[in-house]
Amino acid sequence: MEPPGLLDAPGLLKAVWPDEGSRPSLRWLREMQARRVLPFIRVGRRIYFEPERVRAALRKFEVKPTVFA
Repeated sequence: MEPPGLLDAPGLLKAVWPDEGSRPSLRWLREMQARRVLPFIRVGRRIYFEPERVRAALRKFEVKPTVFA
């Protein structure tokens, strides 16, 4: 069960990637944020994420299987 509401960057990484071994780094997350790949909410100088919207944004990187005839 994922935490409700807005999460900071470390909280987002834990919510979207529960397995610590497969979790990307905070540096990767900040890079994706800077490239505007992942949606975020800025409140003053603080940055928050909605896990559901981040998962949806990551879907554009999904690789579909190729079907050979």
